[in-house]
Amino acid sequence: SLLDLGTDLRLMCVAAHPDDEDGATLSMYRKRYGYHTIAVLATRGEGGQNEIGPELYDDLAVIRTDEMMGAAAVEDAELHFLNYPEFGYSKTLEETLEIWGHAWALERMVRVIRLTRPDVIISNHGTRVDHG
Repeated sequence: SLLDLGTDLRLMCVAAHPDDEDGATLSMYRKRYGYHTIAVLATRGEGGQNEIGPELYDDLAVIRTDEMMGAAAVEDAELHFLNYPEFGYSKTLEETLEIWGHAWALERMVRVIRLTRPDVIISNHGTRVDHG
């Protein structure tokens, strides 16, 4: 609580799937510097692989959402899902926007930015590769 008195800075991390957020960075800025931290995930991870159980697609999304909620609690990060549909590993921005639609994808991202009002936005994905 004392950290909250020291700063009003807000740090947002945007990532493609649950487990892609930079949890170490979010935790450090929250717990060391008192920043309000925000994790934004494009999907719920339903298109991923499951090496420890039989759940896939919607069932996997439930598991990955729950895991991400637990991680956000440990990181003390505010969590938002954009709920973009998962379609597997995308390698380019063009492919991603062709499937999601530029205007629709942009509208959801702008909405969460306006809601949370971050001072800084980071991502551990590249701008032309790494999940598109």
